[in-house]
Parts: sequence; C-alpha cells; structure tokens
Amino acid sequence: MEGEDSGYNIFYGSSNPDNKAIPTVAYLMSKEGGEVKRFVLEGTDYAYPRTSNKIIRAYLKSKGVADADIMENYTPFVSPIGRLRSTPSRNLARPAGRRL
Repeated sequence: MEGEDSGYNIFYGSSNPDNKAIPTVAYLMSKEGGEVKRFVLEGTDYAYPRTSNKIIRAYLKSKGVADADIMENYTPFVSPIGRLRSTPSRNLARPAGRRL
C-alpha cells in the first residue's frame, strides 16, 4: 500500500508518515505544542491519505487518545479532467463547435 513500503532500495523524500506526520502529532501532544487532545484527520479519498491516517490513528491510540477524540474526514477525489468538465470556465477552453 502506498506509504507503507520500506526497504533498503526504497527512499521517501519525507512524504512517509513516520517522517512528517508522527513528529508533528507528537509535538502537538506535547506541552510546547499545546497539549492537543482531539484530532481531525483530513484527506482526499485515495490510498495515501487513508494509509497515512491509519498510521496516525494507530499512533494516537498508542498514546492513549480515545476513538471518540479522533475524527476522519475524506473529500471525494476528482481527476483534473473531471473538474475541468464540471466548471463553467470549460467553454473558454474548447474550440468552437466542440465539446470537452
């Protein structure tokens, strides 16, 4: 699954949850970070955000955060072509007499 690979020949440029999200969550839970107790995990509805949030949720639970204090919210994934077709400005991009 995207975001869960590890191995000698695999390199992440800090997009792996262990490099960014977990240290950030740990900071937010610390005194310096405000001792945050409730979390909303947001993401676009596809593999990487769901995998990242699964990892973050497990981390939060390991630190004693209750399920009731963790909310997940996903927005629908729409391809750029789908967005183009659903916007009023699409008529500006098409040649006369042709539909996108």
